[in-house]
Amino acid sequence: FDIYEGDQIEDGFKSVAYSIVFRAKDRTLEDSDIQSAMNKILKELESMGIELRA
Repeated sequence: FDIYEGDQIEDGFKSVAYSIVFRAKDRTLEDSDIQSAMNKILKELESMGIELRA
């Protein structure tokens, strides 16, 4: 939802903020469901050379 390229970001880099919503149609999600999904997302981002700043 936000892309920043400015003085505080190294040349050739961007800071990207985004929002993720996790839902299940049939049940309440548990922390382990969210953690598993986040691990997959972070692993994929890492494989593309994307660095998590937060």
